Amino acid sequence: MDEMYHTALKSKFDTKDVAVSTRVSGDGYVFLQSDLMVDGIPDEVADCDVIYGEPPWPHGFKVFNDRAEVSDRRTYQEFADVLGSEIKRIRKPFYMTLGKTLMRMLPSHSGSFPVKLNGADAFMVWWFDKYDGPHDTNISVCKALGARYRSMGDWCCGYATPLLTFNEGGGKHIVGADYDGKCITVCGERMSR
Repeated sequence: MDEMYHTALKSKFDTKDVAVSTRVSGDGYVFLQSDLMVDGIPDEVADCDVIYGEPPWPHGFKVFNDRAEVSDRRTYQEFADVLGSEIKRIRKPFYMTLGKTLMRMLPSHSGSFPVKLNGADAFMVWWFDKYDGPHDTNISVCKALGARYRSMGDWCCGYATPLLTFNEGGGKHIVGADYDGKCITVCGERMSR
């Protein structure tokens, strides 16, 4: 798999400046533009066997909002409140790679452990499931989830690397959503290679 990652940090990963797409799909995948703060987690994501996400850290929140051309004055606390409500609403295996700040803002979880996210420290946190697989990186966890579940939805998919890793682990169907329509375009390009 090529190395692509949508991040707010200046890093070895390039941000792609492409046209906006609202939906791309094909055999075994769907990617759609959707704003958690406006629409909640889309049904197509929530209908998957397991839900995953790598939400922004507080310092990256404005960067992603600017890229997605969000014009409202949403706050990180409002984001956490909506996300917490969605976790409770969906009530199925739900995993996230995140930082301590957001972890403290969300509902009580079923488990957590430290992982590496692109070489940096983060936490893998989950609700409504038990996990005893690899503990080293977000990518190894996604691959392990692919061995356990048929479909995975990612409500903030960026360029879809966790979803593609899920498929490498044996998953058969992926659904990604992101509020930045440029990410949806990049996901479609990656799937058509």
